[in-house]
Amino acid sequence: MKTDINLDSDKDSEIAEIRGIVEENQKILKSLQNRARFSTVITALKWIFIIGISIGAYTLVQPFLEQMLDTYKSIQESTSALGEIRNSIPDTSGINIPELLKQFTE
Repeated sequence: MKTDINLDSDKDSEIAEIRGIVEENQKILKSLQNRARFSTVITALKWIFIIGISIGAYTLVQPFLEQMLDTYKSIQESTSALGEIRNSIPDTSGINIPELLKQFTE
């Protein structure tokens, strides 16, 4: 009978040890779960912040970009108009300017 009591006390001590290990594991798992949730929230907040800053920066810079594009288009139109004016001027490569001036001064 003593062996039965001895076995029961060994089993009870093993069960108590296992219970302690299970409780410790439960604490560790709970801690890991809380850290994972915290990490997810921080990551989401980080991306919301990045996207918000990007939209805000674009909103601030947009009028300047539009003005620069308008200026660029204006410069393009001016250079094309100068090209048209240059093409409309007749070719003067065969005219001798000094002789032409002498004719007007005489």
